[in-house]
Amino acid sequence: MQGDAIDRIEENAVRTIPTLTILRWIVQLGFGIILLWWIVRWVDVDSERLWTAVGKASPLDLALAVVFFVISIGLKTMQFRICLSSNVSNKYLFGLLLSQNALLTILPWRIGEISLPLLLRRNQDVPLTKSVSNILMIRLIDFAFIIVVAAATSGPKIRIYVSWVTLFVIVVILGSLFYAAKLVFRRVPTLKFVIAISVAFKSLSNPTTVGSIVLFSAGVFAMTTLQSAFALRAFGLTIPLLEVAILNAASLLVAVLPLHPPGGWGTIDLIQVVLLQQLNFQPEITTPVILVTHCFYTLLVLLGGGFGWWLCRNISHR
Repeated sequence: MQGDAIDRIEENAVRTIPTLTILRWIVQLGFGIILLWWIVRWVDVDSERLWTAVGKASPLDLALAVVFFVISIGLKTMQFRICLSSNVSNKYLFGLLLSQNALLTILPWRIGEISLPLLLRRNQDVPLTKSVSNILMIRLIDFAFIIVVAAATSGPKIRIYVSWVTLFVIVVILGSLFYAAKLVFRRVPTLKFVIAISVAFKSLSNPTTVGSIVLFSAGVFAMTTLQSAFALRAFGLTIPLLEVAILNAASLLVAVLPLHPPGGWGTIDLIQVVLLQQLNFQPEITTPVILVTHCFYTLLVLLGGGFGWWLCRNISHR
């Protein structure tokens, strides 16, 4: 009973955390708009080229992109199920991860991470300490896997030394996650957060658990790479899977940058256009497709998030 009371106090404290000030939202949104404006001026993209990419879209390739998106969320559900030994249904977890994916896409600093433990605590009576420790463990393994993929694939392709890429990525990710943790957990009792960290690192010492999570991380990355490949091909840009994997890894890493705008608009587009230029793809050809594909992905994530929210509410009210 006392532990439940502490968890409820923590939940109420986290709910009162101001995620971002209005000024920070304006700065980040403005940063994204400036980058988009610069990209459009640099490549001289007009509305006609954008509508041409939309008009030639392949329904079959778009459908396959949606299928791989659903599969990736399903694999994330199974990945989280490994760590969550409770009576939470897979259907509820699937909907919850859809909702969290939408919040992670919209909100910078990965503030959307806190939605999962809060909803699990409120609707499924899962202690915050347990769910937060599971998220920490999975994210650490996910980021480690993405760093390895980014370093292994981008170094030979774009002629950047792997050691410098790895060092830069590690510094950015650790700094961003540290600041995000301060924002999200600054009102959560320190002892409980330390317990969550210790539980996460204790679980990392279990080879079976770590191996299973790594396999699912690889599966999720493979599915999102196929999703991106079919979405790009749907709008007229066919890219080898290795290059798509580079774009996918770079996009995931850019998502934790301090000035990551809502939806990743501007930052993700710029890094993808620049990387494709390094891979000998002309910006005049790739930029309209990148922007249209980003619109499709944003719409897909938001619709998925809405469906996930409805699914969770429907299950919770039974």
